Amino acid sequence: MQIDEANISNLKGLWKKYGSKPLSSNSPNGLLANTHWPNRVWFDHTLADTSFENTDWLGAITPLNVFPVWNDSVRNQLDKDYWHCIFEQTAMYKILNDTETPLARPGFQIKEVKSEKEFQQWVAIASDAFGYEIDLSVIEKLAGDSDIKILLGIQNKQAVASGILFKTEGFIGIHQVGVLEAFQGQGIARYFMKSLLDICADWNGEFAVLQASQAGKPLYESLGFKDQFLIRNYQLR
Repeated sequence: MQIDEANISNLKGLWKKYGSKPLSSNSPNGLLANTHWPNRVWFDHTLADTSFENTDWLGAITPLNVFPVWNDSVRNQLDKDYWHCIFEQTAMYKILNDTETPLARPGFQIKEVKSEKEFQQWVAIASDAFGYEIDLSVIEKLAGDSDIKILLGIQNKQAVASGILFKTEGFIGIHQVGVLEAFQGQGIARYFMKSLLDICADWNGEFAVLQASQAGKPLYESLGFKDQFLIRNYQLR
């Protein structure tokens, strides 16, 4: 599998595990939507197979939905219509055989989420870090999935960081990495990411993939991640 395809396949696979169904009975074949947060709408097949000669299906997408697009022809069409890009991400990857072991950080540990209390802590941290409410019931659906690790970063016995690892063959997606606002600027994100990369390598991953926000991209670049392609996330005006 090509690395670009692997990145987006990993992301779409996680959206499916969050809970998805066809957008509507009239929508094109392969157009899926989350049933709850994160409210994404996407094509399960490649967008190169999607015809934009007839765009009636766009009417099935509501203002609550977020439509991520990584195809130039689709972006050009949406930019002409009543849509606006609410945020951009850069797909990135890193070869895991050059992962560096992080330096020791006193009082810091990573714990895999197992209990109800830990799920609640994880959701509270991620919601605070990203500035939107994450649905606890959606994250709890992931419990027990052998391809997923839901992780907490704990500093001096306080849970301060969140992250999800999702493995698809030799590719491991790093998702929802966030640090409580009150603990940002202390180097926790960098140490947490290095620790996550070590976990990915120990999990027999060959590549780590992620989708970086503009704010997070400098950190990932400094850790050796390489750019792949741009993802623009649209909503109806």
